[in-house]
Amino acid sequence: MKKILLLSILLLLLLTSCQKEVSESEFLELFSNSEEIQWGVCFEKENGVFGTFEENKFTKSYQITNGCKNRVSSFEDSKEFLVFSCEKEKPVLKSNLCISGCFKNACVPLSSCIDSDGGKNFFNSGKLEVTDKVGNKDILEDTCYPGNLLGELHCITSYEVGFEEYVCPFGCVQGKCLEEKDKLAIYEKSFGEELTVFPEKVSLSVIPQIAVVNQEISLVATGIGKSFNKPQIRFGDKAFQLFDDGFHQDGLAGDNIYALITKVSEPGKFQLSLSYTNKNNIKESLDLNKDLIVIEQNEGECEYFASSQDNAKINIVITAVGYENEVEVIERVVDYKDQFGGIFSVEPFKSNKELFNVWYVSAENVENLILPDYLQELDVADELQKGYSLLSSCQKPQQFSLILYNSPTKTENGNDLSYGQYRYAYTYYDPKTKEDPTDAVHEFVHAFAGLTDEYVTDSVNNKIINEQCYYSPHVNCYSINNGVKYSCQETVESYNDCLVNAPWKDYFGDGCGKDGAIDCKPIDEDFNIEVNCFLGCGRQKNLYRSTFSSGMRKISVPFKLGPTNERLVCQSIKDINGFVKGTCLKYNLS
Repeated sequence: MKKILLLSILLLLLLTSCQKEVSESEFLELFSNSEEIQWGVCFEKENGVFGTFEENKFTKSYQITNGCKNRVSSFEDSKEFLVFSCEKEKPVLKSNLCISGCFKNACVPLSSCIDSDGGKNFFNSGKLEVTDKVGNKDILEDTCYPGNLLGELHCITSYEVGFEEYVCPFGCVQGKCLEEKDKLAIYEKSFGEELTVFPEKVSLSVIPQIAVVNQEISLVATGIGKSFNKPQIRFGDKAFQLFDDGFHQDGLAGDNIYALITKVSEPGKFQLSLSYTNKNNIKESLDLNKDLIVIEQNEGECEYFASSQDNAKINIVITAVGYENEVEVIERVVDYKDQFGGIFSVEPFKSNKELFNVWYVSAENVENLILPDYLQELDVADELQKGYSLLSSCQKPQQFSLILYNSPTKTENGNDLSYGQYRYAYTYYDPKTKEDPTDAVHEFVHAFAGLTDEYVTDSVNNKIINEQCYYSPHVNCYSINNGVKYSCQETVESYNDCLVNAPWKDYFGDGCGKDGAIDCKPIDEDFNIEVNCFLGCGRQKNLYRSTFSSGMRKISVPFKLGPTNERLVCQSIKDINGFVKGTCLKYNLS
């Protein structure tokens, strides 16, 4: 038997010596479109496979070695480690993910890999905590993709990560496969109730939190699952009507979001209340437990950070509180030279930077600031109080403000305090512990373009939130603990509904692989930003977002927005400046 096998191999080698042998890069291209190929024979060797196949009536031979995909020039950025085997005379490929990159036919070593669900487990949602040799840590999650496809991550060894795609026969929910068709129905009967009524609430945002006398203040009232009409904000002896007209940065009228931009001519602390008429035309009032803070303008200097251009109409104003060298910190965050991963290293800001002016207010004498008593009583971190006061000295048209602070201030969930909405952003940044300023970029983009396609929390909504989220009524959601938490499952109908009606439908497939074709797998380098439909958006579990994970959902290096978000940033630039440059020219802007 061994002699027959050896003779077969020898005969194969003799045959292939007279045939055209395809290169490894050609083979990978052909392998990805293997429907047109008739496989001949396949043999496994110690570190790969070799064999023959027929294409266009010509017999060709191949041999390919296991290893980094990026050893082939056309895949130089890939983090895949390819492992081949034979199955029924056909080569079979399995890809493993190199978290820290693939180099010299091996994954860059990790120092540890810990899997919370104990290994390859399709029916438990797991998280991998990986640490590389330098000490950088990352958290990776088992994740559901469109079509009930599970991306299962597991530790092959203590320093190597494996990735496997698995089609869940009964549905994929929150990073795990359901074990049977009626899993959700059983869950509902035992622990929850089917979601038939969306939660009702009205929220109010006041931006900025601390305003300056005669500065524009944005008041935004949002109805979630609750319709309301003619809302009025009242403080002191003044009342302001809010309007649902599409001019409060989301561009959508009739979306149950009411707003007004106003000014206050005197400093002080003003308690706000909201009144409106409900769907039965009955007037209701809400005590918002929210204050409007107005301060006098600070007398600090507002200095150019970057040269002004004649055609630049957009102004960025930055202050950096608590740094030994504030100018160096601002240089990193602004990043005009594209060295640190800052604002102008990210498209479309990078190719439109000539349309921005950048100013800064020095925090050198911040300790000498005298804050009004009512400001010090406010439940806002000291660094932010000082930052807002410093920024008050620089009031520019079309201004977007950013406060950087160097004293860790934790929120209730243990995260560093950060925020970005309607022209104001603040974030903690310590260049000594983290070189790249991507957190600041993330918050600034929130403030500049109002992007919302981040996070998945336990809430649901029946409204489109801006143009980054799409609501489909076909998503199956169930409430738990009287609506405190929700479990939502994609259906074939909801996914197809999103494909047909999502605001980003003209860009499906862009961002990874061939434009216009949804052709990338979770293992592919740019899969995170390929335009598709993914459940979870705007802090709602039942809304769709356009990419698996743009920089607005998971802050990454390099920071990428993806086509949908790029287009919306470009639209914001054009709305203010009247025209755009660079990468924005490829988008159809209104």
